[in-house]
Amino acid sequence: YFMGVGRVTPTPLASAAATKSGGAVSADVNGVSATGLSAGGSMIYGNGSWNPGAAQADTNAYVYSGLRLLMNPMDTGVLSIVSQICAASQRDFCSAPNGDFISWFPDYFGQYGYAGIWELNPIELMSTQINWSDASFKTHQFVTGSSATYNASINPTAGGIAPQYWNAISSLGIASIDVPGLLEAVTNVSQSDSGLFSDPNAIYEQFGPRTNSQSISYIAANSPVEFWMAVQAFRLSIAQQFTTSLSLTFMPELWPGMILRISELGFQAYITNVSHSFDLGSTSGGFQTTVTIMAPSATDGSGLIGLAKSGSVG
Repeated sequence: YFMGVGRVTPTPLASAAATKSGGAVSADVNGVSATGLSAGGSMIYGNGSWNPGAAQADTNAYVYSGLRLLMNPMDTGVLSIVSQICAASQRDFCSAPNGDFISWFPDYFGQYGYAGIWELNPIELMSTQINWSDASFKTHQFVTGSSATYNASINPTAGGIAPQYWNAISSLGIASIDVPGLLEAVTNVSQSDSGLFSDPNAIYEQFGPRTNSQSISYIAANSPVEFWMAVQAFRLSIAQQFTTSLSLTFMPELWPGMILRISELGFQAYITNVSHSFDLGSTSGGFQTTVTIMAPSATDGSGLIGLAKSGSVG
């Protein structure tokens, strides 16, 4: 599984959601694939394209040259479009220490076996405090694309025309606790388990409906990409309920995207950020690593109240 340039390749959620819903999710996605907008072959712009030649010429490009080349105020950075493509393909991304681009499928709870696992001994843990906030949690995530994704501007991220209401009523960008199999595929909690996420009705009673809608003009309306963009935001809203920073002894082996596991405590969490500090100027100095984690879960399979269970891989 990898992110192709401008294309969306399948992720483990595609098969997992279909399997756990008896094929319901797969049937929906395959139904749209017949339109030619299949996730395996079409670009995220759908039938549209970026055609800067159709726009007014960027006259500044002819003026700024030599050492002034990068002064052009009309230039657009590529980070925003990279972020959009990664989101549509269910990926997180970061730069490696040497500057290389790294993109991966975030296995928040270790249920798909895609994340590397680092076993941490309690003696290596210096301090921590876990914060719980349900502010980011969404029960319903909606994404609407545009029926005209043709981009004639000099800005590659401008997209097409703004999505209209008729795009919304036919959108496939729906990820919610009401979609059969999707909640289980995301949280690893089935209806036979105990806890809040085993029953959508219990979630409604605890939180009520919490909706979020996004209108995105650079993806095609009525396409599978709408669905996967919604799933990406839906997964993230669940995983971000619990966040914290851990102070550890020096751990250069840790990377974002890994699972940090403390087996003695029956605990694991997903690493989102890693930083190292060095102090050689005092007797109390030394080396230290700080990691930011989210999506904690119990390794014995019981899960935490209101959150997913950890996977059994590893």
